[in-house]
Amino acid sequence: MVPAGSIARIASVPTALASPAIAETVTRAVTAQSFKVICPLHGIRTLAVWQKGLADLASSRGWVCRLDRWSYGRFSILAFFTPWTREAMLGWLRRQYDLEMHDRRLILTGGRPPSVVAHSFGTYILGYTLLRFDFIRFDKVILCGSILPPDFPWDQLIERGQVQAVRNEFGVRDPWVRWVRWFVRGTGPSGVVGFTGQHPRLEEDEFDFGHRDYFGLDHMEDRWVPFLDRPAPEIARVQGGPRIPRPKTVPPWGLYAVVAALVLAVIVSLALWKQWATGGRDVPTTAELRWLQIVVERPRINRERGVSYDLVRNGIDLDPPRIEPLRCAADDPAERDRFRLVGGFDRPTTWWLVHLDGKDVPQLLHESRSPGGGLVYPPDRWDKLRNKATPQSIPFDKEDSGGPHLLLLLQGPDHDASADLKAELLDELRDVKLPASELPRRGSIRTRGLSNSVDSLEPWEYGFLEGLRRKIPKGLTPLRVILISVTGASA
Repeated sequence: MVPAGSIARIASVPTALASPAIAETVTRAVTAQSFKVICPLHGIRTLAVWQKGLADLASSRGWVCRLDRWSYGRFSILAFFTPWTREAMLGWLRRQYDLEMHDRRLILTGGRPPSVVAHSFGTYILGYTLLRFDFIRFDKVILCGSILPPDFPWDQLIERGQVQAVRNEFGVRDPWVRWVRWFVRGTGPSGVVGFTGQHPRLEEDEFDFGHRDYFGLDHMEDRWVPFLDRPAPEIARVQGGPRIPRPKTVPPWGLYAVVAALVLAVIVSLALWKQWATGGRDVPTTAELRWLQIVVERPRINRERGVSYDLVRNGIDLDPPRIEPLRCAADDPAERDRFRLVGGFDRPTTWWLVHLDGKDVPQLLHESRSPGGGLVYPPDRWDKLRNKATPQSIPFDKEDSGGPHLLLLLQGPDHDASADLKAELLDELRDVKLPASELPRRGSIRTRGLSNSVDSLEPWEYGFLEGLRRKIPKGLTPLRVILISVTGASA
C-alpha cells in the first residue's frame, strides 16, 4: 500500500538510472519513507471487529495493517484457562513477527520495527513473548484493557531497546480485568490500576471505560494517532543483556476453587444418583458363583456319607443330575432325605439363601454376617444335624404333598442388612408361584442364573425367572435359582 505522493516521486527518477537493479533499489528507498506497520492483537471470545476500524484508519494515514496476519481467530475461555494453550500463543506471535519482518513487500520506515496495539489477552501474548524472545522488537506499544501484572517490567524492556515507547490506557469500569488474576496465572489488574514501573517513555491514561470501550474511531484518532506519530530518538538494542524474569504472581485460587467445586458437585451428584437408583442401599459389585455342589444324604441308603452332584462348574450351570426326588415323608425326621450346598465365589461375598415352596411364607434360611469366598449350607456338620429336632436342610413338612422347592441365592449388602430390607424381600416373594409341572421333566435338582440369555432358556423358564428378578429389592443381587423336587407323603 503506497501513498499517491510516493508514486509520483518514483515516476520522476531520471531515465538514465532506469536499469532494473538500480530502479528497484531507488523504488525501495523512496517507498521506504512512507511505510509504517501496525499490528493489532485482540482478546478472547471475539472476532475483533475493532481491528477493521483500526485498519481503515491506518490506511488513511499511510500505514500498513495486515488483518489476515494478526488475527488468531476465536480463542475460547477454556483455552484461556489452560496454561499450555496460553503458552502456545507466544510461539504464534513469534512466527507472525518473523513473517512480518521478512515480508519483501514491506520495507519498514527507517528500519524501525512495527508498532502494536494490544487488547486484553493480546497484552498477555505481547508481554510474555517479549520476555521470552529478546530479539523481538516493536516500536510503539499501545495497551488497553491490559491483563498483565502491575509490576510487569516495561521499564526494563524499554531500556534494552525491545520497545521504544509504551502507552497504557486503563478503565475503572472493568471488573473482568480486576478479577482475572484469581483465575489465570501470570495476569493482573494493570488494565484497572496501571503499572507500578516508571519510565519517561511509559505513559498511562485513566478512563471511565469498561473492557471494550476503547475502540471508537474518535478515541483512536484523538489518543492513538498522536502517540504513534510522535517522533522519538531510537533506543539502541542492548545485546547480550541479562534475562528479564517474569513477574511473580499469585496462584489462581479462584480457578482452583471452581474446579474443586465442580469435582465436589460431580461426586455429590453421583452419590445422590446412586442413592436414588438403589433406594438408599449399597449395591455390591456383582459376584460370580464359580462352582456349586449339592451333597444328598439319604438315611435309608447311605447313612455314613452323602453323594455329591455338580450343579455349577467354572460359572456355568450344568445339566441337572438324574436323581430321585428327595423324600420328606418319613415319620422320624432323622430318616428324611436331606442335602447340603457347597460352593465358592470369585471374590469375598455376603450371601443370602431364601426358601420358597409356593405354599407357605418364604423363609430366609441363611444370611452371612461378613464377606467370604465360600458357600456352605447348612453350616453345621451332618452329625450335629442328626442331633437336632429338625435336622433337614430345608423345613420339609411331613404332610407336604410334594413338588418343587425353590432356593434363591442372593448377594447381600456388604454391611448388616436392615430389618426393612429383609421384610421387603420376603413380602415381595410371598406370591411367587413355582413351576410345578415343568420341573420333573428336566430332573429333580437344577440351577439357573437370573442373567441367563433368552436363547439358553425354555419359554416357561424365561417368564418365571424374569418375574422373579423384578421382585428382588434394590440392594440385593440375584445369583442363582436352585429348584429341588420333593416327594411328599402322598407320593
